[in-house]
Amino acid sequence: ELYPDFPTGGLADVSRYNGGLRGGKVRLRAKISQVDKKTLLISELPFGTTTESLIDTIVTANEKGKIKIRKIDDNTA
Repeated sequence: ELYPDFPTGGLADVSRYNGGLRGGKVRLRAKISQVDKKTLLISELPFGTTTESLIDTIVTANEKGKIKIRKIDDNTA
């Protein structure tokens, strides 16, 4: 059972909690849309994630050959 939680779009899995057990999961998601064949637009990040840490993760994945990127534009204010 997933219920909306957090103002940034997180989901709380309370199935174990409602069953009398300890623990649970919180799922956080980003909103990513494909603008064209070569452009992804990330419009929302999970709470606690910074654009700096996201960019570092993307650059690291590119260096390891997991993804291919040409450039990153950070348009945050």
